Amino acid sequence: MTDELHRLDNAVRDLVADGTLTQDQADRVLEQVRTRPVTRTRGPLVEFAGYLGGALLLGGVSLVVVPTWDDLPFAVRLALATLVTVLLAVGAMVVGRPFRREGLPAAHARLASTLAALAAGGAATVAAVLSPDDHEFLAGSLAALAVTLVAYPSLRGAPLLVATGLSSVSVVSAILDEFDVDAQGSWATAYAVLGAVWLGLGFAKFVDERGTAGLFGGALGLIAGEVAAADGTDRVALYGLALAVVFIAAGFAGYLATRSWPWLVPAVLSALIVPATALSNVLHSGLAAGATVAAVGALILVGGGATMLRRRPA
Repeated sequence: MTDELHRLDNAVRDLVADGTLTQDQADRVLEQVRTRPVTRTRGPLVEFAGYLGGALLLGGVSLVVVPTWDDLPFAVRLALATLVTVLLAVGAMVVGRPFRREGLPAAHARLASTLAALAAGGAATVAAVLSPDDHEFLAGSLAALAVTLVAYPSLRGAPLLVATGLSSVSVVSAILDEFDVDAQGSWATAYAVLGAVWLGLGFAKFVDERGTAGLFGGALGLIAGEVAAADGTDRVALYGLALAVVFIAAGFAGYLATRSWPWLVPAVLSALIVPATALSNVLHSGLAAGATVAAVGALILVGGGATMLRRRPA
């Protein structure tokens, strides 16, 4: 008998002695423990090795196929893309067990989410092959977004949520490109609206991975603010600064609501990057912009320090 079984045996007999368990119950517990087969759990290194092997395999195949992709006949390209997509989708369904997820190991859930995300990429390739050359980007983005939106409610997982986010960005970018939108303010507005949607998903608990949603929404806010702040006109640059302020506040609010640190990453980066860019364009002086941003940072540090010093233990 192992040391673990010795300790369990002693603990069970103590429970019998104080009347918590009867002798018959104790015997049945010990019998179950002794007869149940031992299961070994695979460590994170094994899981990492599996992902690394899969990434290397995918990279190697890509190095062979991508250079000659356009030279392949249409039927061959369509068949290859469809076959890969179906295999990935079936693999995600088999591993993820979407209709009976109770007791599903976390490693299996992560793998299913990753396979579904890759299947979305495959669907994008199929759609791109079938669409005219001028609309490949939009068709592929829409197909990928459709797959992720259908798969996420049943499979969940951060990889699939990230794929959904990237697909949504691709769709917005493709639509702006289709309509030949060049104004930086318009691109900034589109990304800001999409970022607000992702922040809303994180706040409203529509997704399990609220930190990932907050990180994605905040990153879109950072991009929106910087795109507008880098514009040559003062009005659009100030618009970018305003966007940054809103998303910074939302990032800190999301952290306070969820206590999930990913919300803070884009908020801090936005505070470091966007104000300096916007003020540099508005004031036409990098020195003045730097001094202004430093002053604001100092005020925030002083305010935060004063709040910590005045806080009383509960």
